[in-house]
Amino acid sequence: MPFYRYKALDDRGGTERGKIFAPSESGLLRMLKDEGLYTVSYVKIKDIRPRPFKAAALAEINRQLGRLTGAGLPLTRALDIMLQEETATERQKSAYKTLIRLLRQGLLFSSALKSSGFFPPLMISIYRASEDSGSFSDAALRLAELYDKEHKLITKLKGSSAYTKTLAFSIMAVISFLFTYLLPKFEPMFSTIELPESTKLLLGLRDTVKDNSLMVLVFITVLLICLYGLRSLSFFSYYKDKLKLRLPLIGKVFSTVYTARFARTFSSLYGAGLSFVPALETARLTIGNDYISRQFVAVIAEVSSGGSLSSALMKVRGLRKKLAASILVGEETGAL
Repeated sequence: MPFYRYKALDDRGGTERGKIFAPSESGLLRMLKDEGLYTVSYVKIKDIRPRPFKAAALAEINRQLGRLTGAGLPLTRALDIMLQEETATERQKSAYKTLIRLLRQGLLFSSALKSSGFFPPLMISIYRASEDSGSFSDAALRLAELYDKEHKLITKLKGSSAYTKTLAFSIMAVISFLFTYLLPKFEPMFSTIELPESTKLLLGLRDTVKDNSLMVLVFITVLLICLYGLRSLSFFSYYKDKLKLRLPLIGKVFSTVYTARFARTFSSLYGAGLSFVPALETARLTIGNDYISRQFVAVIAEVSSGGSLSSALMKVRGLRKKLAASILVGEETGAL
C-alpha cells in the first residue's frame, strides 16, 4: 500500500503535517477531506506493507479498546481518545487514524483491521467473531490477556536463545585462544615427538588460517551473507525450525513455547465462537515454527473429514504430547 507524507490546512488555517497509508492519490485526498483538511501538498514515499505491531503493543491497544468500549464509548470515539494519548507512538497514531477513516467509510472493524495491515490474523479473526456475537469489549480484553502472555513467552524464548548464543561465543573464544596463544607455546616441543593425526590436523588448520587470513575472512563474510539471504526461502525456514526442535536442552523449551502458543490461540478463537477448522487455520499461523505449521495441513484435513482433534494432534511432531492428551479428555467430557 502506498505511503504518503502530506501537508494540509484545517478549518482554522492551522497547518498539519503527517504520514498516512492510502490506496491511491485520489484516496489520500478523499481521506484528508473527510477529516476536514485541505491538502496543500503531498509526496508518495514508497509502497510498503505495514509491519504488524508486536505483542506488547497489541496487548496495550486491545486493553484500551476493551476498557473504553466497555464504558459505553463508540468505537471511533475510543480510537480518537487513544490517538490523543501522549504515550502513543507514531506508528500507533498512524494505525488509529487509518482505522478511524476506514470505519467512517462504513467498514466493519475486522475489515478495517485487515485493510490497515497493522494487525495480525488472530486479532482480526477474534474481532470478526465478536461482531457476530456482540461481545466486542470482552473480545478486546481477552486479546489483551492473550498478547500479554505472548509477550512473556517471547521474552522467555529470547532468554533461552541467549544460552545458545553464549555457548557458541564461548566455543569460538576457546578455539581462538588455542590457535593464537596455546598452540604457539607448545609448538617447539612438538618438533621432537611423533604427533597424533588429530594434533597434526589442528596444527595444519592453524597454519592455513594464519597464511590465508584474508581469504578466510572473505569466506566467512560470504557465508554469513548467504545465510542471511536464505532466511526468506521457505525450505530453509522449514529445516531451520526443524533443527531448533532437536537442539539439546533448548529444543524442549522451544517445543513447550510452541505448544503453549498454539493452545492459547486456539482456545481464544474457539471460545470467541469460531468453528474448529477456521480456528485451526488461524492458530497454525501464530505458532511461529514453519516445520510444525506445515503439519497442520494434515491435521485440518483429518478434522474436516470427521476425525478427532486429539488423534490428529498426536501425529504432529514438535508439539508436546500432553496437549493431545488434554484435548482427548476435553472431547470425552464435552468440556473442550
